[in-house]
Amino acid sequence: MSAESDINKGLDEGIDKYFRENRRMQQGAVSEIDEVRKQIIDILVKHVNEDGTIDKRKVKRILDEIEVVESEFEKKLEDAIDDTIDKTSTRAMEVAVGSLGALIAAGVITRRSLKKRIKDAVMNRKVSDGMTLRERLWRMSGGLLDELRTDIRSGILQGLSVTMIVRSIGKTFQSREWLIRRVIMTEGFNAYRKTIGEVAIESGVVKAVRIIDLRGRHPYHEHHECYRLAEQDMYGWGKGVYRPQDTFIYYPHPNCTAYFRFILVDTETGGSV
Repeated sequence: MSAESDINKGLDEGIDKYFRENRRMQQGAVSEIDEVRKQIIDILVKHVNEDGTIDKRKVKRILDEIEVVESEFEKKLEDAIDDTIDKTSTRAMEVAVGSLGALIAAGVITRRSLKKRIKDAVMNRKVSDGMTLRERLWRMSGGLLDELRTDIRSGILQGLSVTMIVRSIGKTFQSREWLIRRVIMTEGFNAYRKTIGEVAIESGVVKAVRIIDLRGRHPYHEHHECYRLAEQDMYGWGKGVYRPQDTFIYYPHPNCTAYFRFILVDTETGGSV
């Protein structure tokens, strides 16, 4: 087996492990954010009457108290993303540097500055709607809290019991859980790909990256951007081969699990692919 094959085997094994890690990150984020639901329930219980309902005159007061929870939700969501990006960039760096091994000199990869670049790139990247990730998180948290306020206002005014209102809140949280999981999955894999690419650039021994689009996981995969990238021969170097400086390859589409293998510099010629 060639050195390049050995290195790419390490990258393959690394992404397999990261699939499981990212799922744990998703579950951790959902659990953290579920604490907000519990805080809201505590607010409602504080105002419950003996018959299990809440006085309609207390609607505004309760909604004002819940207003404070919104900033807590935003913070928990952003903290979850920060933690995902931090752990992901650390893991991807270990995988990439470990796979390259002795091919790169000690100290070539500036880990601290690289991690900062990864976080800045992921958090501040604007997508098609012109919003950064931070702005989309604010929108997500605001949208969910608006739905919860509607549940609470409607439930109190209808004279529903707190038990029924809590059930409604739970259903709303559950119906939006996929959004939290998607953002952790999407931005986690974005950070993973970006880290692998940055290590490739800094290493001095990686000439290009090949996108591996993991076919067979989705029935409409051929419509995904990662499939198009994997099929495209942009430079005449072969399908799916790009310069690591090509930033568009890092963010193919939401929930994308594509990753990269390395194509090494020819040590004899040092030429291009």
